[in-house]
Amino acid sequence: MTNRISMFLLGATLALGFTMAAYLLSGAIRSFKDESGIKVKGYAETVVKADAARWRLVVTDRSKDLKDCYDKLAKDTAVVRAKLVEYGFTEAETNFFAAHVDEEVRLTEKDKRTNDIEFYRLTQIIEVTTGKPDAIDKASKKITEVLAQGVNIASEQPQFTFTKLEGLKLELLGAASKNAYERAQVIASKAGGRIGRLRSASQGVFQIVPVGSTETSDYGAYDTSTIDKTVKAVVTIDFMLEK
Repeated sequence: MTNRISMFLLGATLALGFTMAAYLLSGAIRSFKDESGIKVKGYAETVVKADAARWRLVVTDRSKDLKDCYDKLAKDTAVVRAKLVEYGFTEAETNFFAAHVDEEVRLTEKDKRTNDIEFYRLTQIIEVTTGKPDAIDKASKKITEVLAQGVNIASEQPQFTFTKLEGLKLELLGAASKNAYERAQVIASKAGGRIGRLRSASQGVFQIVPVGSTETSDYGAYDTSTIDKTVKAVVTIDFMLEK
């Protein structure tokens, strides 16, 4: 009697073991199928022209007498203002910031500062903000004309931007997604399969670079040095791969 019970328990245990093994095996197969996919990157790019620009100029004067320094600065900024009008910029497009005063003190033979003021230095910042990038580009190359009139001026590099980027992003993401799908179709067909459902999709960084540039960055790039730019979008899409 005891032997029969033992044999029964052994048989039941083996049967349960085979059942569990079959279940785990089928689960592993399902898991393998679920993990069988194809991940591709899609690309899209277009060329745009900047529609906004910002340009900063710095006028500096230096004198032992503060009033003389202010008078000279007023004269120099008037020359620059007239030039900007000549270049086609309106008063609304130009901003003259408040002048900044620095005191240059006399130094001892050991380069230690004293309380004796030797010179005053005044700095005037002028900023031009406009929707005419071409005009800024031309003016920035000609402004040194005022040097011949005794104006001590420094011209910073203009910044050119594209203000309709958000709308463009949606278009490029759609084009990049289509490109990814087409790439996946080619790869799948070569492997003897076909594209199944979408498993995941992620957006990469946008690259805004000069036309013809191959510059890339993991954090994205935004060129402001050129008027004509290439905007690039990247997406990564993971599809099921079906046999």
